[in-house]
Amino acid sequence: MAGMGNPDTQRQQAALHVMGYDLGAAGVDGVKGPSTRTALEQFARQNKIDPKDDAKINQALDAKLADPKTRDNFLRIVSVTNPTQSDIATSQWLLKAGGRDMSRSVDPITGLMDGRLGTDTKDAIAENRRRAPTMDEMRANMSPENFEWARRKLDGLLGEAFREALREPLKAPDSPLNGPGQAYAAAPEGKLDGGKVKVETTAALKL
Repeated sequence: MAGMGNPDTQRQQAALHVMGYDLGAAGVDGVKGPSTRTALEQFARQNKIDPKDDAKINQALDAKLADPKTRDNFLRIVSVTNPTQSDIATSQWLLKAGGRDMSRSVDPITGLMDGRLGTDTKDAIAENRRRAPTMDEMRANMSPENFEWARRKLDGLLGEAFREALREPLKAPDSPLNGPGQAYAAAPEGKLDGGKVKVETTAALKL
């Protein structure tokens, strides 16, 4: 991403983007414009943080980026849609927060995530997709009670557009990650045990 953006601001924007805040047309560009400032203020108030307390705001936003459920579900959604540059930059920050080396995705001049589907980003997102179950896969491997509990947890995690993407089938045509019509690898099968489920994936909710 070219421009005079700041990596710390872009990291904040990535967390806000995950949660569905409006960042304006520029999106996750590292520039703290009016839309980003408004989103930060809204986030602070909704989380009962003083809008002037930058340290607490950053701490809360970083916690969101580091949350495995947030990361894995957002990356799975990106893998079955045509992601925007903001989606990709956000994915890169999520991967970095998860401990992945994203140095090849960093612009050497600005220090910003480049928002491009380079090899490292593309492979990381595709790898996450193979590990993360869809809603249909979770439903097939859970008791109705456990699935309903998981659905309620996920329902509060992502916005409506993202929740719609969670319902997509495994075959996503014209995905920039996998090519036209190529089916994604299914998530590992779950094992039912006394009405509970064990899903062998880092993205699954542990019941």
